[in-house]
Amino acid sequence: MFIKTKVIGEYVHDIIASICTMGFEKIVIIDSHGQHRGILEVAIRETADEYNTYCALTNPVTLFADKYSEIRKSPIGGATHACDMKLLYF
Repeated sequence: MFIKTKVIGEYVHDIIASICTMGFEKIVIIDSHGQHRGILEVAIRETADEYNTYCALTNPVTLFADKYSEIRKSPIGGATHACDMKLLYF
């Protein structure tokens, strides 16, 4: 199934907006898929402007890049679907 980029962006926006209406002012979005950063950045920017809140965006691999580089088996760019990520949990 293919979901349009615009729909994903609007969905993420609505989730963040819902969190903002609950009173949260600092939100961290974790991008666990390599190709969605742009969509998430737009959704974050829009909700930050609308709700005057701070949203940070990170990717789990950047949090432990050194360790990940040590254990990875696939070439760079080959683990965007967590292929090597499971090695960190065993």
